Amino acid sequence: MKLEHVRPMPDPAQSSGLASMPISFAADLPVQEVVSVDEVAQWFGVDRKTVYNAAARGEIPHRRLGKRLLFSRAALVSWLACEGGARRKDAQNERSTR
Repeated sequence: MKLEHVRPMPDPAQSSGLASMPISFAADLPVQEVVSVDEVAQWFGVDRKTVYNAAARGEIPHRRLGKRLLFSRAALVSWLACEGGARRKDAQNERSTR
């Protein structure tokens, strides 16, 4: 199967979100705003089972649609930013209590 038109993945930092977009532009939404387990695993450099396990534990933002897990690229970027900040804060608190 040959893809005629492939759009680049959007930059979530520049995305204004779906809520602000008029419905008439729904066909122009970036193709990769919602990503699959396999795409998340590839992006994070982990096995797909790791992604499924993290989702099952509620550690990673996702939505279930039937048997499929769907991920918002923007939510994952936000989650990564928050997780990194929380880890830095925990490490600083641990060092200051020693």
